[in-house]
Amino acid sequence: MALAPVDKLAFVKRLTEEGAYSRARPGIEKLLFEYPEDLSVHLGAARLYKKMGLWSRAIMEYEWVRTHDPVSSEPYIALSEMYLENLSSDLALSMAEEAIRLAPQSKKAHAQLISALLASYRYQDADRELRGLLGKFPRDAAVRHLAYQLNKNTGDLKAAKHYLEEAIELDPRKPAWLLELSDICEALGDIGCARASLKEYLKKMPDSVEALQKQAWLQERYMFDYPAATRTYELILARDPENWVAEAGLERLNLKATDPAENIKRGIRKFFSDIGTWLESFRR
Repeated sequence: MALAPVDKLAFVKRLTEEGAYSRARPGIEKLLFEYPEDLSVHLGAARLYKKMGLWSRAIMEYEWVRTHDPVSSEPYIALSEMYLENLSSDLALSMAEEAIRLAPQSKKAHAQLISALLASYRYQDADRELRGLLGKFPRDAAVRHLAYQLNKNTGDLKAAKHYLEEAIELDPRKPAWLLELSDICEALGDIGCARASLKEYLKKMPDSVEALQKQAWLQERYMFDYPAATRTYELILARDPENWVAEAGLERLNLKATDPAENIKRGIRKFFSDIGTWLESFRR
């Protein structure tokens, strides 16, 4: 069986890790054509297609790898992740369980099993698995994030917020977690925390329309700062001219601006909102 040159495989791997998917794809597909029986080539193709979001092709390649290397846990973990993305929780769970059987000490396999259990609403089983991971990896950000997900799903938002804050502290390179923290803080009524999380996220991702929408909603709904909300909605429309959330927000604010009674109520609410934010700053 002919094997692909190591240097060519390494080059494709480097491009994939750098996110240069459009450059990596022709290379890996050429290798697939020239070395159709090389396990490393099929594994490289599977990883690339998964990162590109080409689920059907990634699944096909991982299935090939699974057939030709039945003792490797990687295909089972990857397939479980993709089946979860496609809302096939039963398949995701069976693949994660097989990954555990093949690699009982693998943190990634156990983490994926917990994700699959959460998707299947098997919270007690997920909690049992999670306790084991927390004991083995007490300072692992991804494990703390799983604890956040479990507690959020079971309705313990205070515990969820605690675990998520710890995850962010352990790994501040995950800006998406700041958006999740903002949502949890809003649900708990901690608007100061929600606003601070969004502010930190927007420092890292200033063009995020999703984050700007959340910021405008906080400004309008909780802080009663209509001028600031107006500016944020206008900024959203400058980046996304057909954004219906911003259009609806500006329409609401225009109606409120012409209502004298609403302006009086807004002034009172903003006064107490500002006091609440000020007091919250002392509790942090």
